[in-house]
Amino acid sequence: MPNEKLINLLLNILNFRVDHVGTEIGGAILTGLSQEEWNSLLSLANAQGISPLLFHRLKKRGLQSAVPPEIWQKLNQRYLSNIARNLRLYAELDQIVQWLSAEQIPVIPLKGIYLAQVVYQNIGLRAMGDLDLLVPETQAQRSWELLKQHGYHAEADPIVCSHLQPLRKEGSAPVEIHWGFYKFGSDFSMVAEEIWKRANLIQLGKTNLLAMSAEDLLLHVCEHLSYGHFFSFGLRPIYDIVLIIEHFGNHLDWEKVYERAESWGLRRGLYLSLLLAQQIGDACLPKTVLKRLGQHQDEATIQVMMEIAKTQLFEDSDTKGSLPPKVASIWNANSLKEKIRIFLDGVAIPQELMLIMHPFALSSPKRYWYHFIRLLHVLRNHAPTVWRLLLGDRTLTAAAQRESLLLNWLNGESG
Repeated sequence: MPNEKLINLLLNILNFRVDHVGTEIGGAILTGLSQEEWNSLLSLANAQGISPLLFHRLKKRGLQSAVPPEIWQKLNQRYLSNIARNLRLYAELDQIVQWLSAEQIPVIPLKGIYLAQVVYQNIGLRAMGDLDLLVPETQAQRSWELLKQHGYHAEADPIVCSHLQPLRKEGSAPVEIHWGFYKFGSDFSMVAEEIWKRANLIQLGKTNLLAMSAEDLLLHVCEHLSYGHFFSFGLRPIYDIVLIIEHFGNHLDWEKVYERAESWGLRRGLYLSLLLAQQIGDACLPKTVLKRLGQHQDEATIQVMMEIAKTQLFEDSDTKGSLPPKVASIWNANSLKEKIRIFLDGVAIPQELMLIMHPFALSSPKRYWYHFIRLLHVLRNHAPTVWRLLLGDRTLTAAAQRESLLLNWLNGESG
């Protein structure tokens, strides 16, 4: 885990509640930082996916003179590179939406491509790795095939629980076609039909398309951070939450947020995500929100979960993202029977997903072939991690224990 001093310094620079000019940040004098400390701070920001945001906050607070020229140049270059990359992503989005619109397929952009323009209000500030697009479940397979007809090819990953195989073509970012949202460890699926009914027409880039309501957007980002990735995506989603709350302000209907979190089984994930956004990003939350979400929760347990989540946020890149939830759950299962059940559950393609991807195979022996392909993928991707666990890798074992505790608590099995 990175140096606590650097973490606190980074968080203080990023604080959106402070815009005054001053080189004393969080007890540290920026002009007194060594070259090594500046390099470490830059590496930390890169690992957390927030280098453009760090550059922006330093500039906004008038702190350029406190930053070594070579560090400032690197930050500026990464900011400009992010703008260039994101402009290409918006152009790619425009083209994809045109193709889908010609087939009468509506699209809702997810996370980064929407957040950068609408919430951050500066496409250079929000880094993004791919294009995540939500389409109606009945149109998911058609959308995927349509992109393949336009030069995209499927990556090696097989169908997963909420989107089809990522698609990519030369010079483009990966594109993921989603039809719903998945919460690991349960049968949960955010009701996509409800999201479509509440979607609003917006202009993104040069394209008119639909966007989630403010309440659904907040819930989706919190769900993705907590249940989707066990807080292992670094600080970027924390600031997504902070800025969603900042951007929508009084237009956020917290009663609707609470009701949908209860209905969709997201209350604990929402609660922990908002707590982190408040403590780390100084999110401006109504006092009643956390009080209501935290009802009937044991305070000591919440503190433990917060510490685990913070560790996940700042975990070294050696383990970040390398321990899938399934592997952690199998490793920490109490019995061999339970381990086998979780493994088979992870290998088998659920019937509702087979209906989307391979509907013709449901009544054919060929369905076993797709399960076999899924098994090979699981073994290929996760065997090295399992082997490290078997060899007693302390870092991975600790990560598996953390994820297991988080999973049990998020799904209401403890605390």
